[in-house]
Amino acid sequence: AAPPWAAKHCKDPKEWFAWRLFDLNNNGTIDKNEMRKVLLSSSLNNGNNVQGKEAMKQMYGKVEELFTRFDKNKNGTIEFDEFVELLRRHERMFQSCHTIWAPIKDLVVPA
Repeated sequence: AAPPWAAKHCKDPKEWFAWRLFDLNNNGTIDKNEMRKVLLSSSLNNGNNVQGKEAMKQMYGKVEELFTRFDKNKNGTIEFDEFVELLRRHERMFQSCHTIWAPIKDLVVPA
């Protein structure tokens, strides 16, 4: 789970912002369903338009792959530290987070 201090001590506010986008139910973890919903609804899947059975199958496979690689404690969810590693290793995949971040960063991060 994302500890309460994570927002204040996160080295990169973009990481916390991205976390908040993906943790849809704000329970401190990201499950596969949340990951799929955000990737599909935000077109964060490398700019591909996900349509049709084959594309959906690929998206589900990508989410499974990400969880296999980054769910270090194998509890079926991605915690904040695991998510930060995922973000750093797949920066291009999360480009839309950066696009959303740019115009609002001054509102989110105090000067």
